[in-house]
Amino acid sequence: MALAAVLAAAVLSAAAAAPATIGKTFGNGVAGFPLCAEPVTLVNHTLSAGATHGVLHHFWSTGGALKVDRLWVEYFLDGETTPSISFQPSHMCGLAAAFLPEFNNKSGHTDLYHAGAMCGRNSAVGGFFNTFPIPFGKSAIVTVRSDPQDCAKGCCGGGYLNVRGTENLPVVVPGSGIELPPTARLKLHKNDWQIAQPADHVPVVDVPEGNGMVFMSTLSVEVRQAA
Repeated sequence: MALAAVLAAAVLSAAAAAPATIGKTFGNGVAGFPLCAEPVTLVNHTLSAGATHGVLHHFWSTGGALKVDRLWVEYFLDGETTPSISFQPSHMCGLAAAFLPEFNNKSGHTDLYHAGAMCGRNSAVGGFFNTFPIPFGKSAIVTVRSDPQDCAKGCCGGGYLNVRGTENLPVVVPGSGIELPPTARLKLHKNDWQIAQPADHVPVVDVPEGNGMVFMSTLSVEVRQAA
């Protein structure tokens, strides 16, 4: 049995801070955006003078069937060299198996689904969206790239993408109304595909220290019979 937490638990940790007036909106919406092996920058934003923080709060993508499902979207916050948020649109909201290679020619890859207004898919081809609040304190860079399995078949393609954010926007836990300080940060916890034995303990999230709140977790399990 292979088991993975695909858009795994995000943990928000915080310290007290004063509220600020909501600032300007920023982002980028593009048509025919190149999706290749090398990452291409979609958003590169540095906070305005006087802004206390920014919140990325809208993502949407569509494009060629299956290729856009598997593209990698990565958020580099506050000078990170390794992205704290990294996901594939088809894995970000509770549905994964329909987009694995062995399922490409079977039913299921055109299904629509959603988790309220937080995330989902509203088109049979592409149409992936999420409204997760992703706070940062100085700068945000969002890149996209093709999945390696698509590059083996001729990598580059085109996509339609939209990423938006707002400076000084309150950081609210989705679906709860709970407002966190602007110093709150998300951290992605992810278990890659692995072979587990019956009754194995597989941790979804492991936070050895600090305070936080797990606001979303997704599991995808593949079961294969022995030969």
